Amino acid sequence: MHPKVEIALRKLQNAEISEYFVTLQEVVPDPLKYRFNALKQQFINGNPGWDFPQILETFAREVDGYYNCNVNPNPSPSTENNPMAKIRKLIAEGKIEQAFQQLNQRYQSELGNELTLLQSRYNRYLRDQRMGIVEDGGRELNRITYALLELVKSLEK
Repeated sequence: MHPKVEIALRKLQNAEISEYFVTLQEVVPDPLKYRFNALKQQFINGNPGWDFPQILETFAREVDGYYNCNVNPNPSPSTENNPMAKIRKLIAEGKIEQAFQQLNQRYQSELGNELTLLQSRYNRYLRDQRMGIVEDGGRELNRITYALLELVKSLEK
């Protein structure tokens, strides 16, 4: 587990919510920043709800999922030659469409329908966003991104 995420979870267990946000803010990847800020604003406004600690724990684990990918911002030569590391790096940078392209080019035969369905969800999300009808604060994009990471993880086994 990423050290900052681990610290943030300890802060959450001790009901130090503001410290949770301060700690986690340093490591939230770009694709999750909108949701992070929405959660932070919900806390600041004083209307977090009874399940807010569970929501924050789930969010911290999603953040950790990005770092469990072993994405190195300065890739070594071995990372540059590793297609899975490249795909994880694209996902971590929020370049979801490029990640889908790489997966389709290299692993379509292994992933088949699962990849097609996930890409369909992503395209539907983009369409809804263009039409201005996305109402979940980016949760669907986070779910898609997480599913994409799980798909990559399954290929590595």
